[in-house]
Amino acid sequence: MNLRKLNYKLYVRLRQAELLSKYSLKDIIECSKTICKMKIRGQWNQSEITKKRKEFLIKSV
Repeated sequence: MNLRKLNYKLYVRLRQAELLSKYSLKDIIECSKTICKMKIRGQWNQSEITKKRKEFLIKSV
């Protein structure tokens, strides 16, 4: 998937969730940059994120 399509899909989801007045596409991308996967003892785990950030991402995406 190219970057334009991904940006447009995120934009549409923000619009549908009526969050465009509060957040921009750049806000979502910056917030998502901190999430990563780590391999611990042979098992992949998601890095820890704050409850507030998790709720924000669930609402927006």
